[in-house]
Amino acid sequence: MYKLVAVAALVAVVAGRPRADNPPQYGAPKYPAAQKAYKEPEYAPQPFAYEYGVKDQYTGSSFAKAETQDDYGNVQGSYTVDLPDGRVQRVTYTAAEGGFVAEVTYEGTAVYPEEPAGGYGAYKGPGAFKPPQAAYAPKAAYAPAPKAYAPAPKAYAPAPKAYAPAPKAYAPAPKAYAPAPKAYAPEPIVPKYQS
Repeated sequence: MYKLVAVAALVAVVAGRPRADNPPQYGAPKYPAAQKAYKEPEYAPQPFAYEYGVKDQYTGSSFAKAETQDDYGNVQGSYTVDLPDGRVQRVTYTAAEGGFVAEVTYEGTAVYPEEPAGGYGAYKGPGAFKPPQAAYAPKAAYAPAPKAYAPAPKAYAPAPKAYAPAPKAYAPAPKAYAPAPKAYAPEPIVPKYQS
């Protein structure tokens, strides 16, 4: 039994090895097909209408808004705001395929309070600007003013001498006599005989 299993394993290994006459085949990797990009579904315009308004007697706030949309997606609306100068701003608008068109109107006259006699001055309430304080403020050191008067330098200086005799013309020094050296001649070699 063991011999049969060993022979079967050996046959499987030999059959699975690559052969020299048949090189391995490589191909391009296979990828799944690209998915289509998500597209938002287009819904038909949903008609609506809403309106709200606020009129607070304690603070004096007063504003309102109303807006409607028809079956074709055209939007119409308006809103009003009480401005701090006493006027009322009314905006009436339409938004359709042609774009957004607004008409702005003002009702009333702007009223500003009288300025106080001393002027308003710098704002000192919450959030007012405060310059940063330096952690170290050096003290001013006293330095005396520089002297204002200094005598002018002397204006007179004697002129340099105008005449100086010309130097003598150059004449080379005579050469010192030196006899020519004797030519070198080696002493003749004389053989010595013993008798």
